[in-house]
Amino acid sequence: MQILLVGLGKVGMAYDLNAPANQILTHARAIKSWSKNSNTEINVVGVDIDKETKKAFYGIFESGEWFSSIKSLEAKRSFDLAVIATPISSIAQDTSELCSRLEVHKFVVEKPAASNMMELEKLQALPNSDTNFIVGFPRPSLASSIQLKKLIETFDNSEEWQVDIYYAGSVLNILSHFLNLVEFLIEPFALNSHFYNKDGYLSAKFSSLSGRLVVRTHQYGNMNDEQNRVHIEGPISISYTQSGRAIEVLSKSSTIKLDLIGNKFEHEISSMIGNFGSKYMSWVTKNEDNFFTRLNSASLTETMRLAEVTNA
Repeated sequence: MQILLVGLGKVGMAYDLNAPANQILTHARAIKSWSKNSNTEINVVGVDIDKETKKAFYGIFESGEWFSSIKSLEAKRSFDLAVIATPISSIAQDTSELCSRLEVHKFVVEKPAASNMMELEKLQALPNSDTNFIVGFPRPSLASSIQLKKLIETFDNSEEWQVDIYYAGSVLNILSHFLNLVEFLIEPFALNSHFYNKDGYLSAKFSSLSGRLVVRTHQYGNMNDEQNRVHIEGPISISYTQSGRAIEVLSKSSTIKLDLIGNKFEHEISSMIGNFGSKYMSWVTKNEDNFFTRLNSASLTETMRLAEVTNA
């Protein structure tokens, strides 16, 4: 199996360098783990402009290939999968260049896939963009997220939901994760309004076409502190805190805390790219769809809209 990994920075490879073996927060370690667990032979080609990544890459993929640019690859070379994990400022252009230069069967494009609506629309216009491309949002693939979705689906479609998201960081890097999660759990929504509070932090409001979902977002800092939280109020109350490392569900009618299966949420987060990688490798090899986010996702579009109007 031929795999192309473009971008060997943080989520591409760096987060897991010198990290505990049970942590899988990069695509490099996720792919390596899947190959070992599935007993599948792979050839991984890594691309990064930083020559310092070469040694670390070969430390993971001893028989792999490393290049400093996409242009260094032979034109029309064929790959089963390309994972693009380059910076937000260039990721859309890098993806388009791959499409025009190489023969790639399926793509995983790291979130948020583009830096503005024009770039996103160009990606959406690529051939087979609705079937052969997924965006690197790992939370919908987590067992806890799937359980929460099934729990919410037990209630009538007329039930109303109020969601508050508190986050530190940027719209594209951090808020995008949690808007994506809310869309997965309940339903799509659109941006209504935004404003800045007295401290200069961004707040925004979204609502669904049905009117039963209202989402309010509240920025409280400029740097991610992993204390991001989502509070969902409806027939039940869901508290999703520490960026998903702690989750509580309360039944309003009985005031009894409902347990999610497993409860190992911290381990889920520390290995969520490993879980996501296993799912997208099954998508590539067996065509199994596992709650992936597509380029035409409403939450992705609305995240991009908010980032554009606020330049955040």
